[in-house]
Amino acid sequence: MTVLGKCWYFNPRQWSSDGLRTVHPNLSINLLSLEPAAFYKQVEVVAQTGATAITPDIAQLDDVSAAQAARLIGDARLQAAALTHRAFGFANAAEAQAARERLARSIEYAAAIGAKTIVMTSGGRGALNWGDAAKRFAEAIAPCAALARQAGITLGIEPTSHLYADASIAHRLSDCTALAELADISVVIDLFACWTDA
Repeated sequence: MTVLGKCWYFNPRQWSSDGLRTVHPNLSINLLSLEPAAFYKQVEVVAQTGATAITPDIAQLDDVSAAQAARLIGDARLQAAALTHRAFGFANAAEAQAARERLARSIEYAAAIGAKTIVMTSGGRGALNWGDAAKRFAEAIAPCAALARQAGITLGIEPTSHLYADASIAHRLSDCTALAELADISVVIDLFACWTDA
């Protein structure tokens, strides 16, 4: 299991020694944090901040081919740090199959735009208890985890705010760690969701 950090800054700009404003080189701006707009517009906004990396959400890219997205990101002198996939449904067999197909497409897309990580949540558990849900999640995601490893992509599960108890089984950092170990994937730390663990 690998733990990947996810940093959020209220003000990503800092003053450099020469008096110019610069953005920390490790900062990637997740497009979910921006006002909804066409992908090319969001790329322009990120480039204007001085950031060097971008994390698009797969749902925002429905109308943009991977080749187009890669070109827009590269032309803006950005790198794709990660791709946000959101929930991986697994509560029943049909939901798990649809989730595997959707995640396989995200893995292909991530590889095409140069993103080395896919950030996602676990999806809801339906009527299952936590232990059974965790086992079913691990079994359901196993083919995609293998596919991601073959493509050089890291799958990372992130904690989900308790406000979305129906959308995920991983709310605490310890939930994510247990789930990641069981599924042989990684953890992405979203401090907004798990700051209460401290």
